[in-house]
Amino acid sequence: MEMALSNVDQQKVKIEEEAEKMHAEELLKQFKIEMGLMTLQASPAPDKTIGEREGTRTA
Repeated sequence: MEMALSNVDQQKVKIEEEAEKMHAEELLKQFKIEMGLMTLQASPAPDKTIGEREGTRTA
């Protein structure tokens, strides 16, 4: 039981570290945009992954 809790704690720490890293990257990106060191680029539309493809129908 103690090992299972330890594993959960380790996973929680890793998730929190990853969230902090993502937040820091986003803050840095925003800072660079505001300082004019980087331009805001529109991200491409993601590919549709759920449902039927548009323009195809099955009878």
